[in-house]
Amino acid sequence: MRLVDDLLDKAARVLRDMLPYKRARLTAMKVSGDRDAPLFDLSALSDQELLFLRRTILMAQQVDELHYR
Repeated sequence: MRLVDDLLDKAARVLRDMLPYKRARLTAMKVSGDRDAPLFDLSALSDQELLFLRRTILMAQQVDELHYR
């Protein structure tokens, strides 16, 4: 019986050590902008300019870089 208890204890420790690799823990992430394309401060824009920007962005289509040449 002692052997079974030792083996179960070892198995429990192995499983506990493997758990972080199976299910990663949630960690805090710092969200920041792209260094090559910094964020813009839109607070200085007028309502008309914001409306124009909104319409322009909604009409724009994302370009697939692999097929764009």
